[in-house]
Amino acid sequence: LGFMEPGHRRTGTVVAIEPTELLVMLRRDLDALCRHYHPASLTILRRLMRQACASLEDLDDERIALARAPRATVPRSDTPEPRFGADFELFRYFHRLAFFEGFSDEELGTFVAHARPWTCDRAATLFRAGGSEGAIWIVVRASVELSIDTPHGPHRMAVVGPGQAFAD
Repeated sequence: LGFMEPGHRRTGTVVAIEPTELLVMLRRDLDALCRHYHPASLTILRRLMRQACASLEDLDDERIALARAPRATVPRSDTPEPRFGADFELFRYFHRLAFFEGFSDEELGTFVAHARPWTCDRAATLFRAGGSEGAIWIVVRASVELSIDTPHGPHRMAVVGPGQAFAD
């Protein structure tokens, strides 16, 4: 939910579990859509809020599990530079992704026009806790691990796969 607050700081770290393709819309681009009252902005925000509410339902269980879980180590690497592939044919594939269910062609087209594809290698760190630039990340292919830092080391909170989104 920090994504919705201007100036928020990231609270987690995201690492690619395998070579991964994502679609990224920066917070400033979503803000521009909202300022112009674009219909896609409401659909995007509504979808993010539904996903956040679903995640909050499991929050208590996650906190209990965090206290009892064995400590895992998250692979580390330098933050990758985005690589944009010309053959990244997203639009046709998107209607099959869960995040975009119910989006009209116009709303999906708006999202694609304001987002960019991002490909990263296995173990690449997409971002670390503490940063402040926000974005919506939609996993197109493969998966990423979301973790938080604890006094006992990193703790895996979720694995996000194709069609799922997260915001930082």
